Amino acid sequence: MKHRGASPGHVFILQGDIRKLACDAWLMPCDFAAIPLPSWTDYPAPLPVGFAWPAPPEGWSRDGVRTMPLTTWPWPGPRPWPTNVGAGHRGIEWYIEGARQFLQTATAALTGQAPLYRRQRHLLALPVIGTRYGGARRRAGEVVQALLPALFEEAERLGVDIALVTFDGPTFAAAQRARSRRAVYWPELDAGLRETAERLAQLARAGELVLFLGAGVSAGAGLPTWGSLLLQLAQEVGMDTREQEALRRLDFLDQARILSRRLGAGRLGPAVAAQLTSHVHSLTQGLLARLPVKEVVTTNYDQLFELASEALGLKVAALPHTPALGCDRWVLKMHGCVAHPEDIVLTREDYMRYAERRAALAGIVQALLITKHMLFVGFSLEDDNFHRIVDAVRKAVRLPGGDAGLFGTTLALGSSPLAEELWGGDLAWACMSDPRSPEELDIPSTARRLEIFLDYLLAHTEPQSAHILDWRYDAVLSEADVALRDALLEFTLQLPSVARRSPAWEQLLEVMRRLGSTDRTVGGAFKGET
Repeated sequence: MKHRGASPGHVFILQGDIRKLACDAWLMPCDFAAIPLPSWTDYPAPLPVGFAWPAPPEGWSRDGVRTMPLTTWPWPGPRPWPTNVGAGHRGIEWYIEGARQFLQTATAALTGQAPLYRRQRHLLALPVIGTRYGGARRRAGEVVQALLPALFEEAERLGVDIALVTFDGPTFAAAQRARSRRAVYWPELDAGLRETAERLAQLARAGELVLFLGAGVSAGAGLPTWGSLLLQLAQEVGMDTREQEALRRLDFLDQARILSRRLGAGRLGPAVAAQLTSHVHSLTQGLLARLPVKEVVTTNYDQLFELASEALGLKVAALPHTPALGCDRWVLKMHGCVAHPEDIVLTREDYMRYAERRAALAGIVQALLITKHMLFVGFSLEDDNFHRIVDAVRKAVRLPGGDAGLFGTTLALGSSPLAEELWGGDLAWACMSDPRSPEELDIPSTARRLEIFLDYLLAHTEPQSAHILDWRYDAVLSEADVALRDALLEFTLQLPSVARRSPAWEQLLEVMRRLGSTDRTVGGAFKGET
């Protein structure tokens, strides 16, 4: 049960691969045999030879105990809970009860344990149960309609955060539509934050938003911050406590230079890369990846945002190492990538030579600052290379005494009046800290508020229409949706075959696909057959 005085948990909706989300526990679908399909167990690698599934607990049956923890699991991080949600002849409430049992049992097991990944409270994740191989595929809309109210009730009662991870675009849109019909209150966000999110959502829908991601977005997946990364490397090279304390008094760039010398030529990059690998991405990265943004800039070396993007089925290019042609999204790695450790920018010498070696990359960032609105997430705005890039933009687009307008918005965890004054002519500032709380910054609390802010942003960005022509989600359609759906299907069915030879037919097909159509929608009318 929820601790007395604890605030309700939050229900997040995102799209992706639940196995790749940094959480405390996740529901792994199975049936009465208590053994999941191989597709649930082949990540991050196939199960080791000899791995044996535990016997179900006493009382395990279709009408009894339906969820169990795995006491042994070969991979670190989130622990799956096999849960019986596969029975095609059962009613919708049977599936919902399986979800409730997972949430209640997992929460009880986690009581007294610190949340993973430095979160303020535990995060439990589940898919839209039963809608792929569990027997409720044709009733997916009914499942979504019944599941969301149950998740809200359990989040409030248990005081845990819940992530509903949808597998595809139509399911994501249907879940967002179902949530939008409820009187959902967002107590963590004041009117100013909600207004900021709605403004950013409008920019995203118009294709005018780009992302700039800093180390903060990866902290939610357990990756170290700059300071802790350098401390780990100091321990790796054998520095004692006294030397580590002296090292911490130096600038980060100088710390890196010292560590580079201790490690030896060419070894700093690989040592950094070894500390920045993970098979799960953060909730923040999962929410950001679903935004309709094609251009992303990051100072991060890790590949977790790419992991979250590829879980959506997007083809992602990491610039400058892979070509962007034919990709759905590109990520500009300003300071290098763990996949190419020899190019990592970390020491003061690396920064001083940045302009001559990576001028083309700086030029891309400058162009984005001039032509788009840049959303900064998890970035401290203290990077020297970024300061030089911004200064060049100021000189290029602003006349003396003039104002070309703000070029971006930064989502900051804490209030910093001097930093806001410093960037006042360039950036809008959205602060996640609670003005009613003490002056000391509660990072887990404000990081969670950032996640909720991004969930609100995503809810207002999604057009909630990608399921209209998907037959699985008839149950969540409004009267207007049904009228539009029927008219569109009737129109396409009545088209003469010669009309499908028009070049415009493919454009019409693309619009229909964005509304959730498949070949089954109209018995093959969207195959482009003549």
